[in-house]
Amino acid sequence: VSGYTDANAKWINESASLTLYAQYSAKNFKVTFNINGHGTAPEPQTIEYGNTATQPEKPTADGYSFVGWYKDVTCTEKYVFSTPITGDITLYAKWLNVLNIIWMVDGKQNGSTTCVEGATITPPDVSPIPCGDAIAGWTDAENGEYVYGTSTLYAGEKPSIEVTENKTFYAVFADYAD
Repeated sequence: VSGYTDANAKWINESASLTLYAQYSAKNFKVTFNINGHGTAPEPQTIEYGNTATQPEKPTADGYSFVGWYKDVTCTEKYVFSTPITGDITLYAKWLNVLNIIWMVDGKQNGSTTCVEGATITPPDVSPIPCGDAIAGWTDAENGEYVYGTSTLYAGEKPSIEVTENKTFYAVFADYAD
């Protein structure tokens, strides 16, 4: 080295060996959690470049089931918490509605099912069956219009019903089925 600048920015013209030490600090990034209108959002996390965020406790909200954290606002790309953080990121909560399904047999409630929107469910076991009739299927119309199933349901045979809203289903007996 033929010279250097001292602490006062004055050039010193001198030949000498010089050891330089680099000083740096890693950049920190913010991980923000958008709760999408339900429950309470976890606190944002400050994460050093290359490290991973900590998965927060599962949030709760009445009437909803938390599915997970997603990278996009439409909740199609699930976030993997082992992914190194390389920039600020917002994670979005995905929720499904919790549905209540009621099963009616011969004018009386024969149980209920709690599930999430879009679930496929099967009716509960019915015993004893009123008047010894066989259940031919289930309908969501109180007037007995036969909607689900096409024949008498024998022991263990039940229709699969996809539900997207709260519903009451009514047993349709073999004597009354279309």
